[in-house]
Amino acid sequence: MSKRALIIANQSHDDRNFAELPGAAADARELSAVLRDSEIGGFSVTVLRDATATEWKRSIQKFFQQAEHDDVLLLHLSCHGQKDSRNRLHFIARDSDADLVEATSVSAEFLADCMESSSSRSIVLLLDCCYSGAFNRAMRARGEAMDVNVSETFEGSGRVVITSSTALQYAFERDLMGSRQAGTPSLFTAAVVHGLRTGEADLDQDGHVTVDDLYGFINNRVREQEARQTPTLSVISVDGPIRLARNPNRVDMIARGGSEGRPVANELATELARRLKAREKEVNHYRKAHRGAIRELARITLWLLFVCASAAGLWTATWWAHDFVLPTQPGQKILALLLLGAVHGFVGTILTVLGFLPVVGLGIGVISWLNAKEPFDNYSGAGRVAAGAIVGIAIFLGIAGAAIDFIWVPSRGLLAAVWVAHKVGLHVTAPSGWHAVLTSLSAIAGALVVAALGFGSAMASDEDEDRQRNGSLTFNGF
Repeated sequence: MSKRALIIANQSHDDRNFAELPGAAADARELSAVLRDSEIGGFSVTVLRDATATEWKRSIQKFFQQAEHDDVLLLHLSCHGQKDSRNRLHFIARDSDADLVEATSVSAEFLADCMESSSSRSIVLLLDCCYSGAFNRAMRARGEAMDVNVSETFEGSGRVVITSSTALQYAFERDLMGSRQAGTPSLFTAAVVHGLRTGEADLDQDGHVTVDDLYGFINNRVREQEARQTPTLSVISVDGPIRLARNPNRVDMIARGGSEGRPVANELATELARRLKAREKEVNHYRKAHRGAIRELARITLWLLFVCASAAGLWTATWWAHDFVLPTQPGQKILALLLLGAVHGFVGTILTVLGFLPVVGLGIGVISWLNAKEPFDNYSGAGRVAAGAIVGIAIFLGIAGAAIDFIWVPSRGLLAAVWVAHKVGLHVTAPSGWHAVLTSLSAIAGALVVAALGFGSAMASDEDEDRQRNGSLTFNGF
């Protein structure tokens, strides 16, 4: 089941015969915020502001067409409403023409058809519709004094229609002679938002705001502020109550036992378990991000230590390899050592891997041949001698390849590092012969120490993480 809301608000109009509705934008803003709140409405909300009639129709049809059977749909309209010559209701869009209302507006019949074709059986329609024209200096009328039967227009199953006033005749907005702040929602929408946001609309104090709860609250609050405006409710074949929102104060309310003092242990436990699960999910998300950041920082730190250790090994080689010459200035010497350590480690690693690939391939090939042919079991005499020779040659080649890789590759990495140093303007003289091999091994020895320490630290970290995971609590209810 999903909860989706479509809020359509028209504040401005191309036709100046329709007055601007300064409360429409605020209606959309405030209502969408409270409906989106995961602790209150939990709706997926789409807002359409100052749209054309065609955009209205596309959005409305798509909204109802994509619904599943158990989806809860809420459509809120904040706009002008006007009747045609046959007393049929039309909703005024931004591009509606006062002289061509039927052709340029969105008819109530179109909306009813979309609702009827929807698979959802839980549809709530909130109509805060209005009609231009001054009522008097302190009031703005929403809707012309006419008789539009909402229950007949929107008849069908699984629907609830709440209107801002009786027969849509008037839905007053107070200007309050400057005391009202700009961008304030209408009386009707303000009552909806207030009831949901504060939890006061939960009239039966069961922790949930149903359609009946919301209407009861809206009716009382609107009539308290404007006695001439009476919201209406039409319920058509709804199977059970439709829950629109949760009471944001439900934990405190449940703990007090509600207004009727009924048992609340199970409700309180369920609500607390839900909150604990949500909090645990959030904590796990940040814990995972924290562990990832720590791992990345550890990798960077280990690489820096690797470079520094290689540089230290190269520095010690200058004590006995007199043909290995570094810059004389301390700053350039340190920079050269760090650069040589970084490049030597990078190039040496690549060359070592490439050098060992033929050795590994040879070993795999010989083992596969021995498993397939089993020469020492199936052959006799000269065949066994030949098989032994093949194995011996393979072992010799493997040892020779490893030795060459161990001796030749590091020195090639050192030469590459010296070449890079020359390119950046550092005067370094590379050692030759066995001095080059031993100098490279000095750098490798320091790097191996750091690698061993890093491996031990990673193992300890993994063990700590496993202990934390095994010791963590999971909340599966009470």
